Amino acid sequence: MDSEGNVIDFVVDEAVIEQIRTNDRTDFNSNRRFYRWASDFGEYLEGMADREKQAEVKSVSDLLDEIESETLYLALVTVDSVAQKRIVRCAV
Repeated sequence: MDSEGNVIDFVVDEAVIEQIRTNDRTDFNSNRRFYRWASDFGEYLEGMADREKQAEVKSVSDLLDEIESETLYLALVTVDSVAQKRIVRCAV
């Protein structure tokens, strides 16, 4: 409406309207892909956190079961039982 209250007609070419719709759809799809990815990634991180929760180390065998380094594992397996118990106490 203009200042006198008359309706003003705007003419917009159909090609311009179609281009706007195409751009909107492209933006929408891009955002949807991102939010799906972010949601999937968040679920992945939660799953990893659940898997990372480890049992409390209460014995030498529990500690040895948690070791990922083969070199460290072999070194600790060859240590005498008194030293192993000290290591467990330090780990707790």
